[in-house]
Amino acid sequence: MRHKAATRASLWRSASLLTTVGLIACAPAAPEAVAPRTLAPASQEPSVPSAGPFFLWQGLDHEWLRSFFGARVPHRVSLLGSEITNEETTPKPSGALRGVATFAFAQSTGVDGNFMHPVGYVSGVLGASVLTSRATTELSGTDDASEAEHPQGRVDEVRTIAFDVPNAPASAVSAFVLQGFEFESSCDASKQPVGRPCNSNGLWPYELRVSLGECLQRQKTFSCPISFRIFRAWTPNKGGLPPFEVKPLNDKLDWKLRLRSLLIIGDPSTLETVSVTSKSDRTLHDRARDAHVHTVRPNGSGPYAAATVGVTGFGFELYRLGDSNRLRNLGRYLGGIRFNIDDEAFDRVSRTLTFKVNHDVWAPGTVVESGVRSSLDARALFFSSGAAIHQEKAGSLCINSSKQAPFFSRWRACGGKKRGPEQSRDSVIFEIP
Repeated sequence: MRHKAATRASLWRSASLLTTVGLIACAPAAPEAVAPRTLAPASQEPSVPSAGPFFLWQGLDHEWLRSFFGARVPHRVSLLGSEITNEETTPKPSGALRGVATFAFAQSTGVDGNFMHPVGYVSGVLGASVLTSRATTELSGTDDASEAEHPQGRVDEVRTIAFDVPNAPASAVSAFVLQGFEFESSCDASKQPVGRPCNSNGLWPYELRVSLGECLQRQKTFSCPISFRIFRAWTPNKGGLPPFEVKPLNDKLDWKLRLRSLLIIGDPSTLETVSVTSKSDRTLHDRARDAHVHTVRPNGSGPYAAATVGVTGFGFELYRLGDSNRLRNLGRYLGGIRFNIDDEAFDRVSRTLTFKVNHDVWAPGTVVESGVRSSLDARALFFSSGAAIHQEKAGSLCINSSKQAPFFSRWRACGGKKRGPEQSRDSVIFEIP
């Protein structure tokens, strides 16, 4: 049954600076003649709070699969997306409610071709005695790399979403979690200094973080902070293989970010939340991908019928290993990025929720080594009623090399069952129950 709200929530509109994870081949390539994309800032209001099935975004696993002379081909970041969209609730013949949602994938290479089978992770919740409200926040701007020996472009933005929930309980329990994101960067030739043309739409990231904070409740309004950070820099080899090839760092990059979030509201008898943080410190070439196992129990007496996990933030930071001056260029090509929740299991008798957390960022040996600090923040959610269903599905992304790719690494093999059709975006459908 849908709960009606007297007023819709208002969203504080704003635009800011940012940049994400897409990728470009590490093989030498001539500067690309870049067509700028249109990046329009916008914000959408949170939805009217309602009860019914809902979906939690539980992460992504994106890994480029093409090899060149036995080594995986990494790329810059120009497009990266993993998000839940188009949620719908429909009645079944039995009278029960059924939830359906689209999960959208996005990633691009920039110049050279590659393919992947990205995986999306969700938890579908139905029958829980809680209210939910969704918000889609769109930000855009232009970053400006510093004029220095080791130039860097930085975006570090914080915004607040205000949810109006007229029927929120007086002593509300809330959880503010992610439903995914899409980031895209673009180089506009008209914004660059004279004599410094665009070099692809991509960036070499050295830090990326998406984060949701604790919501502050004042009467029936919940003020919930969101933050986004992306720092970019040149690579130790200046984007190529000096002195034969150098890819300049774009002085300015346009960017846009779409961030989807979900506010869950209950009372102490219907909802309990427990914060979880998982951290790792490893090297960029490390392919172990060992999961971190977490066991969480609620503090309350319950009883609890279902439990699951919502992601509240994730990110990584690259740091130099060694004292060489060139290592002060912190940016890197990337081969894969994975932040997700997996293998959920809830024992109602022992009131124990067990799950695995992965947070991996890696690149092949053709990329200069780096240290990687990564983390994933989450909320374990315990419901007095209902059920939670963890699911995962894969999509298909494949990009053929552009005309700017060097002849010896040019790749145009999209198509067929292994690599899939040529496309930088794909989607799959998730259903509950």
